[in-house]
Amino acid sequence: MKNNYRNIFRTYFSDYVTWLLVVSFLFVVSVVTTIALNGINKLIYLFLVAFLVIYLLSAPLLILYCKAHKDIKTGNKETLTIKISEIQYDNRHNFKNKGGATVGRIRYRIVDENQKIYLISTSNDKNIFMMFHSQPTFSVEVEVLRESRLVLNMRIIEDFKTIKEARNQQRNITHFRRAFSHYF
Repeated sequence: MKNNYRNIFRTYFSDYVTWLLVVSFLFVVSVVTTIALNGINKLIYLFLVAFLVIYLLSAPLLILYCKAHKDIKTGNKETLTIKISEIQYDNRHNFKNKGGATVGRIRYRIVDENQKIYLISTSNDKNIFMMFHSQPTFSVEVEVLRESRLVLNMRIIEDFKTIKEARNQQRNITHFRRAFSHYF
């Protein structure tokens, strides 16, 4: 695996790995504390079931993680030139707090003109992509994993027909590059 791809992979899934480590630590501490205080009894099964349910809440991200890891190991990737039609907030793969606010890196889906989806995330917890100022008319060359649709690398292709069109899209391009800088 190339070092750049490893960084993208780590950036996209870092919140998930951190979450798994924290939940696993809490599970071990809870079981050890329960055994130390009460001995081995039926309460242990309650902890096992509760933590199994908690682990299963992240099943969509676990499936994506396994697919992406398999794609990277087998070199199952392709380079495409796509025209972005919109960027959507990815509800399935973001972590949220009790109030419903997103915690950690925010994940998005790029939708191209053929309604195909490509997965990306912001480079850190503070970057947010709000929306395009006007309808995007620029194309992006993406290197993407075939099965998981996780984007590994991007390059903007500025194929504008007029200077006015280029000027109108410059804000979109600048905002896009800032939010997803680690792909360029």
